[in-house]
Amino acid sequence: MTAKFFAILTNQGAALLANAAALGTKLNLTQMAVGDGNGTLPTPDAAQTKLVNQKRIAPLNMLSVDPNNASQIIAEQIIPENEGGFWIREIGIYDDNGVLIAVANCPETYKPQLQEGSGRTQTIRMVLIVSSTAAVTLKIDPSVVLATRQYADNAVIEVKAYADNLLKQHIAASNPHPQYAPLASPVFTGTPKAPTAAQTSNDAQLATTAFVQAAIAALVSGELSKKQPLDNTLTELSGKSVTGLLDYLGLREAVAGVSVVGASRNARMNIAAASVSANFIADEVIVATEPGGKLYRVPDFNKVVNLSVTGAGGMDTGTAPANGYIALYAIYKPDEKKSALLAVNATASSVPEIYGGVNMPAGYTASALVSVWRIVSGQFVVGHQRNRHVSFPLTVVYATLTGVTAISGVSFATAVPKNAVTINGYLTVYENQPGTGVELSLYSSVTGIGQLRANATVTGQTSAAIANGELHVIESQTLYYNMPNTYSGQYGIGCTGYAF
Repeated sequence: MTAKFFAILTNQGAALLANAAALGTKLNLTQMAVGDGNGTLPTPDAAQTKLVNQKRIAPLNMLSVDPNNASQIIAEQIIPENEGGFWIREIGIYDDNGVLIAVANCPETYKPQLQEGSGRTQTIRMVLIVSSTAAVTLKIDPSVVLATRQYADNAVIEVKAYADNLLKQHIAASNPHPQYAPLASPVFTGTPKAPTAAQTSNDAQLATTAFVQAAIAALVSGELSKKQPLDNTLTELSGKSVTGLLDYLGLREAVAGVSVVGASRNARMNIAAASVSANFIADEVIVATEPGGKLYRVPDFNKVVNLSVTGAGGMDTGTAPANGYIALYAIYKPDEKKSALLAVNATASSVPEIYGGVNMPAGYTASALVSVWRIVSGQFVVGHQRNRHVSFPLTVVYATLTGVTAISGVSFATAVPKNAVTINGYLTVYENQPGTGVELSLYSSVTGIGQLRANATVTGQTSAAIANGELHVIESQTLYYNMPNTYSGQYGIGCTGYAF
């Protein structure tokens, strides 16, 4: 039966591999790309220089020789939960010069993203047969920290075996603690003198005792794999003190336990009068180097941002919009334990939880979204933020004198940013002439999900009613409204806040 799914070297890849084998040089495989084949399953072609329709490219998570076949190389990439929204039908491997070395097709699979209501971590592997694995560099970018469960389990087993062997050797040694008097001491003559150990002489022993716990914690968090291969790491750690061990592994600042990027305790920001500057305060903020990367707790965060300047404490680039929205990121320098605010124009699109631009101030490597605020005439509008909820004076987004029976969309773009996930709606209705009543409802969707309802139904006389509450945002900056009849009256929709 003819193989339907397979991987091949491209013409360029075969030439580069042959050249590397002949000259004794290395071919550096660094990135993997996936694509959707423009909706159909493609057949790999050695003449290809790119995928049919590439959807994602990122560094490899692992590159190794198949332990069961020395002529096969296994390349692996992990696509995290927060990326997706596309089909995967084709795979490509690139070298460090951006040349397509190998191409493959695969059984089509859909990679969802969390916004679609489903998410998963997707592992993509390509097995490639080559004439000489020695001509291929088998290493990965240390900044790629995602690892499969199997990789972590194997590493934990290796660490445990190493620690068990250390303990076995220690127990078997005739005199494992030469700095202390032996248990079976000879009869002393003369004046006995007990040796006094130097203050730091026990550091290596203490580090050995603490090694298993620290190393396994590092493996679970992904820190050990970021440093270097395990055998080199064990050599490097030999004789280190506990403090030195933790510093080497980068664990003293790393977050322990489960934390979420952007999470904070007692976060607040208050704008009492329109201003180009704002002061964001939090007892603690969680920042990260990248999605799925290392997390840091930044305590006692109290920083000011000024929209009229650029860099740390100002805009990341350019100037603030005259009217629109500004996102604020808490940014952090781990080496100096220095933090600041960075403002980003968030008018045109929803911004990510971790700063995704190219204008991060020098030295700052971790960040987290902490606020998104409306800007009018280049200034922060009056409002108050508590954690991730922003409140402000009533802003009218829609008003009419005629009822609309069909459920229709109403834009809140003048009141809430694209990052808003809930909206605090405010409804008013007024029956301005004696009748059978007027009514106004507000929903999260055109299908009527969620409802705020204001109903003035005093028959035979004028009456008024208001309603307010929170609705989920399903479509960015949009809610839906209708009236059950077309009676003449006064209908108004406003907004008093949002959460992001």
